[in-house]
Amino acid sequence: MMRVVFTVSILFAVLLLLGLLFYTLHSTNRQVYFVGAKAITGEINGNVYTLAQAVYDDTGLRLIVKDRDFNFTQELVVNDRLKDALNAKYSKINYLLYLCKDNVCTGYSVSEQDFNMAELGSLVEAETSNIKAKILRVVELSVKPFYTYSIVEINESRALKVWRKTMEEIKPDIKPPFSGMVIYHVYATGGDFVAGWFVIVTSLGQDAVTNTVVGFDESLRLREVYELKMPRKYIDRYEAERVVESELEKDEYASEGGAIKQIGWYYIYSYPALDFGGTIVVEKHSGVVFFATTVWDGKGKLIVPSKDSLRIESKAEDAV
Repeated sequence: MMRVVFTVSILFAVLLLLGLLFYTLHSTNRQVYFVGAKAITGEINGNVYTLAQAVYDDTGLRLIVKDRDFNFTQELVVNDRLKDALNAKYSKINYLLYLCKDNVCTGYSVSEQDFNMAELGSLVEAETSNIKAKILRVVELSVKPFYTYSIVEINESRALKVWRKTMEEIKPDIKPPFSGMVIYHVYATGGDFVAGWFVIVTSLGQDAVTNTVVGFDESLRLREVYELKMPRKYIDRYEAERVVESELEKDEYASEGGAIKQIGWYYIYSYPALDFGGTIVVEKHSGVVFFATTVWDGKGKLIVPSKDSLRIESKAEDAV
């Protein structure tokens, strides 16, 4: 009798473990994720080969091609011609998305349709299990690692150098999802021309946003590093206009002659520097991250960030 009870107990325990394993493998979790990487793998005779990977990092969208028999696009999108060529060589093709949440990225198997829908750098709502994911909708379109802005023509190669210098030397604590803005700000337009570079790096947390603002002079010497930790919220264009109106009160010479434009995560407002001008940047998940003025015959000033958020300050005498 004891042997029967013991056998039944073991059988019950095994069934319970199998049930838990099935639940773990097949239970789903519905959340918003950042698309950090994509990959395509192929199988031949049970062996799995990585064919191509696309990665979103601080230098841009980086494509890594392992099988050079195929022409992969930078964004790693699969069209009918590519799919037919892949299927002709491999017995099975797998599509993988690396979805990031709270600074942790996990690889999931997805359908071809979902693979193409989820662009690198975008925010998507997905239903995930331990091994698979289904993309339900795109919450926010793809962003680039950084954008550029100036009231004058900007040197894009110089801007890229400023961005890389920030990543390599300042090493802001960025984890996906993140994006940035490189600004060439003009302080004075008449007489002596005075300008400087600013890099804004935005990293989204679940409840808070970290905006790191780094300032360089024209020679790319570090001037200051600010860190703004702000509650996470959503700011639409209407709210951005209201925020800008409030910020303009901080500059007695400010005018409302400009217009708001959206570049990536950033709303930018510039008012013309006939005598006095300025630029305001509102990050859409947090608020005002940059406000600096321009003076035609004199020198403008940095209003936001303020000294309260200063983390590093250069002692260079010629800093703006």
